[in-house]
Amino acid sequence: MRTAGKCHGRTGVQLRRHSLQRPPASDEEFQRLTRARRKDMTHRQRNAGSVAIRSPPDTHSPLPASQSTYYTHYENWKSVTTISRPVPLLPWSIGMPDVDDVCLSFYNSVMCAVGVTVDDERFNPLRSTVMRLVFRTETAYYAVIMASAHYLRSVESRFELMEIQIRSRVLRGLRRALMKDNLDWEDLLVPTIFLCSSAISNGCDGCWVKHLACFQLIVKEMAHGHRKTPPVPQFFISYFSAHLVLAKSVFSIDDVLRVGEIPTSPTNHSSLVNSTNTERVSWTSTKDLAKVMPADTLHEIDMWNGYSGHMLLIINDILSLKHDAQALGHQSSDLSTPQLAVQEKHAAIADKITILEASLATTTQIIPVSLYKDRISAESRHGFRLLKSTSEAYRLAAYLLLSEAVSPRFLGYAPATTQSIEQLRDPAQRAQYVDRIFHLTKYVVSSVDHLPISWPLWPLFIASCCCSRDEETRTGALEIFRTAREKAPYENIPRAQTLVELLWKRRDIQTESDNSVRIGRFEWESAMESLGWQTSFA
Repeated sequence: MRTAGKCHGRTGVQLRRHSLQRPPASDEEFQRLTRARRKDMTHRQRNAGSVAIRSPPDTHSPLPASQSTYYTHYENWKSVTTISRPVPLLPWSIGMPDVDDVCLSFYNSVMCAVGVTVDDERFNPLRSTVMRLVFRTETAYYAVIMASAHYLRSVESRFELMEIQIRSRVLRGLRRALMKDNLDWEDLLVPTIFLCSSAISNGCDGCWVKHLACFQLIVKEMAHGHRKTPPVPQFFISYFSAHLVLAKSVFSIDDVLRVGEIPTSPTNHSSLVNSTNTERVSWTSTKDLAKVMPADTLHEIDMWNGYSGHMLLIINDILSLKHDAQALGHQSSDLSTPQLAVQEKHAAIADKITILEASLATTTQIIPVSLYKDRISAESRHGFRLLKSTSEAYRLAAYLLLSEAVSPRFLGYAPATTQSIEQLRDPAQRAQYVDRIFHLTKYVVSSVDHLPISWPLWPLFIASCCCSRDEETRTGALEIFRTAREKAPYENIPRAQTLVELLWKRRDIQTESDNSVRIGRFEWESAMESLGWQTSFA
């Protein structure tokens, strides 16, 4: 209040005058502060009594380490590269050298290289899939330019206005594509992915969730067999399925995004409606989600996500226990429900837990066979080790997630003790898995100059939420977060750290009376509610 000059007497006047004479903050600092205040103010006004916590002290510093790291990439690229167009002049190019040449060259030379663990023309989807579509669709071209300008603005402010102007072209192209009778997935998916990624890395804007409606259409159409030709490139399936499933671990995405069936053409309308009546498609169910994944490579580690499609489906099955617990809670509270039905539901949940525990113990994630053609080089072998470390971190984090889901607070009742549940509740094994995840994540973070998209943030978050109150363990987790923030400009990293620290504080001051049952809800979900971060953090 004093800084704003809202004080009585001469003190307030003096502070107000000095505040006007202060040197202006940098563009980036002002944007970060404005976004953070605007995003969380509404929720805090609604929940005045909720727990408040500040972001880490250096989250909004004028030049955070993540900026300086990206700045180093930019300066190195500028000093050794003669900026030239990686693609020929296209009919829809903007015609401005700073936009066309610089942005395209930066995307091709820097973003494609640092975004993935193994950079190869065949396996890097940013090159093999996205750059191919730049030649074919105007909207894809603008989306790539927008994504490049989004990162370039962190090192040169002149790209900020460019990004805003190009984003408007991307949105116009996306609207035109959605208005067509026959939806063209190439026109839809490239801009949707880059709109999502820029929203997540730019203040963790929760609007990215709405863009998953495009993926909802894909799942429903492919589950009905309407999208056999041409196939949707695997990159899009990988990106959206991972965001969908992992987001479910922090909030109920079905409640947030309720989009009805949208036919792709008038001729398909009747068949789509009829098939919906006979077989309902749930775009978040494992059964229907599996239909969009290639069965022959289900156990191979996905180059983009860092874990196999099969592991993602297991995590999705674990998260289905949220719905099972909530449905059981409604049944148990309904006096008209026969006791036998409740007992059968208990048995079904116990069987699912046993199957999931066995699946996590026996599942194998393998390096894609196609990658072994280039296994000779040291760089490729290093990439393989990073992929294996990331995939194992996800497996162990899935195990911790399952152990959280079998607690009486989550299920709403104490399940009968079985061998699987005993193993899941074993505190020594949980602590071992937490330490192993920290070790694997630290190896990935310390082994690269810039974090790829697939780095194991979700396992680090789950392990941090499940770790003990030991000060040394917590310090180790925070050190990984800090190192990660120095190597990537992703704003969900400091947000994840803030949420973990809040969860620890709540546990430290929690009394026995506060240990209330939250059926079908993880402990970190209630912490996010106090910050208003459900969709934005995910």
